[in-house]
Amino acid sequence: MTTSLPQQPLVSLVLPTFNEKGNIERLIPALRSQLPWPVEFLVIDDNSPDGTADAVAALQRDFADIRLVIRKDQRGLVSAIQRGIDESRGEIIVWMDCDFSLPPSKVPELIRQITEHGMDAAIGSRYVPGGNDQTFDLPRVLIRVQKIATSLLNRFTCLLLRANFHDWTSGFIAIRAEVVRKFPLQGDYGEYFIILMANLIRHGHKWQEVPYGNVPRTIGESKTADSFLGLLRRGVRYILYVFKARIMISR
Repeated sequence: MTTSLPQQPLVSLVLPTFNEKGNIERLIPALRSQLPWPVEFLVIDDNSPDGTADAVAALQRDFADIRLVIRKDQRGLVSAIQRGIDESRGEIIVWMDCDFSLPPSKVPELIRQITEHGMDAAIGSRYVPGGNDQTFDLPRVLIRVQKIATSLLNRFTCLLLRANFHDWTSGFIAIRAEVVRKFPLQGDYGEYFIILMANLIRHGHKWQEVPYGNVPRTIGESKTADSFLGLLRRGVRYILYVFKARIMISR
């Protein structure tokens, strides 16, 4: 059992959770095995009824680098990520989904774009050459429609913003803490990343896309696709945020 105080981390890894017990107890060890740097894991849990917090607490008994925040009065992915950013101590902040759709093996490559290549941010991308979205063969029609719509949205955004960036709804990023703290996240799932990238582009920050393959989650249900009407509403909001990003970049 680890008894010493954790050292100052280089990397703060923010993991927002809701009903991720079966994933988080495997994800943290998988990430730890990949990361040679001093790291802290910040699990921001929205009071999951499935015992996610208990699973994290069990890991905390053996590892001092895990911090758990349980939110009982607030929910939502974007506010959870922002809470993790606010609580983090590392020079580099990484956030990602906890369902293994984003490969832990790619996290070191994201970080090295900053530590070795001088980038301000590194973004995991499905649509840059070398990346792919492997969820198009999922049997649920709603998820297939969601994935196709996401691909089309990214193409539309690239054309409208005339920016050499490809995955505007990524949500898989390593970024310098001093940079992301200048741009508090705004919007809902997916929307926030459009505005964050617009800020990085507008203010001349250096970023690099890192290709990865997105795969179906291994445990649990997708929390982003609830109905065709919900997808339509989200698509309209995305498009509005794309136009907002266009105004930001052109100023």
